[in-house]
Amino acid sequence: MNDDIGSGSFGTVYKAIRKYDNQEVAVKIVSKKKLVSKPGSNLMKYLEREINILKSVKHKNIIQLYDVYEDSTNVYLVLELANGGELFKRIRSLKKLTENQTRVVMKQLFKALEYLHNRGIAHRDLKPENILMQSTEGNDFSIKLSDFGLSRFVDDNFYMRTQCGTPNYTAPEIFDKNIKNYTIAVDMWSCGVIMYICLCGYTPFSRKNSKYPLKTQIMNGLYVFRPEHWNNVSKEAISLIKSLLQISPDSRITVSQALNHPFIKKENVKMQVDLELKRKRDSQILKDENIYNIIKKENIAMETNLNYVHNKNSNENNKLKRQKLLSNNHHNII
Repeated sequence: MNDDIGSGSFGTVYKAIRKYDNQEVAVKIVSKKKLVSKPGSNLMKYLEREINILKSVKHKNIIQLYDVYEDSTNVYLVLELANGGELFKRIRSLKKLTENQTRVVMKQLFKALEYLHNRGIAHRDLKPENILMQSTEGNDFSIKLSDFGLSRFVDDNFYMRTQCGTPNYTAPEIFDKNIKNYTIAVDMWSCGVIMYICLCGYTPFSRKNSKYPLKTQIMNGLYVFRPEHWNNVSKEAISLIKSLLQISPDSRITVSQALNHPFIKKENVKMQVDLELKRKRDSQILKDENIYNIIKKENIAMETNLNYVHNKNSNENNKLKRQKLLSNNHHNII
């Protein structure tokens, strides 16, 4: 075990090598002492819930749990490693994402949530820090959803009541004292905040940029699309954000509706264009390679002919020399 690569809800995550196959993995180490240090906090229950949920899911956009170990002091979660770091850091390094990059990220996030929501699982702590990039390559935006420390199983007869999550990404119904419980729709609100950040580089709700308290901003949907940052963003992108940041959870778009939104569906058209361009590039490369090979063969043939001519001329010259030498010798003998 070597590099410290981050921290989750309950522990620190390190990069490690799994001995039996030399595969790189992430190991989340959770101190048992910390889990029981706060009476009534139920941290052990949250950890057990995270483990149970991760054991029950398998999706290409969700971090996979391989094994769980424990000793007298710690619990060790052996997890799939995502080498690209947090989406938050990728956004910060680029300042913001393009619409196409945002589309790729959001579609994968929606796919992961569709999988979870269909199985009655709410994540409850969606934010760019909990979305990991699979690759360090700057043009690769493949993601893995991580950190299920606050997630839980829900069903049609069960509603959540606990105030949890990161404030900037928290849905208004979680703050509303008049609403006794909430549903998986809270995840969709968080998606709206994440998408907003992807496209402009800052959060729609902030203590710094408003005269109102953060909770007031969220509960009343007080956010704006500043012209200097949003004039070049498509109507479809803004429409999807607005559909996600609906104050009423009943009016908020669902994950299946989000996947069918025009902004997300645009990717299919773009992919077709990209594939066509790739085919043309590959065809041109192949054509260029064929031309190169033909020229190469012609050069080799020409070189062979030149060598043949050279050798033939050399042989003729040598023959003439021998004939001349023989003629001289004949005259000398006479």
